[in-house]
Amino acid sequence: MSRQDQWLISVYVESAIGSGKLVKIPDPFDKCSGGDVTASETKYREGGMRSERAYGGPVSVGNVTVGRRYDYERDHDYARKLASLCGRARMSITKQPLGVSGDAVGKPHVYSGILMTVNYPDADSSSTSINMLELVCSTDGVLG
Repeated sequence: MSRQDQWLISVYVESAIGSGKLVKIPDPFDKCSGGDVTASETKYREGGMRSERAYGGPVSVGNVTVGRRYDYERDHDYARKLASLCGRARMSITKQPLGVSGDAVGKPHVYSGILMTVNYPDADSSSTSINMLELVCSTDGVLG
């Protein structure tokens, strides 16, 4: 049995551009989407009305978006720091499956790339929605 809530999402971001040192962002993230693995399609049809033949193609891993409830004390200053690193800092996301008792099951999915987007919470005086912080990683194209 598995449910969408049975994942531990951990995010690491380079502390300074070019340092190579990834620092874990405190506390897990609540949501993770994207990271689909796809291949380009290459086909060829020979003359004489022969059937088309598939040759596959290069593999690509889609961008990954992670999000969590925006906590002012925990996230406000950290999000500002992340925004200053946008488009340049290395980033890694670990998506570990969990069993029903919360224990790790199998190997995690690991996505790595560049921090491309920091989405701050929206403001709306009439809304009762939960504030969310979202980060987008442009992946390197290899799923670890």
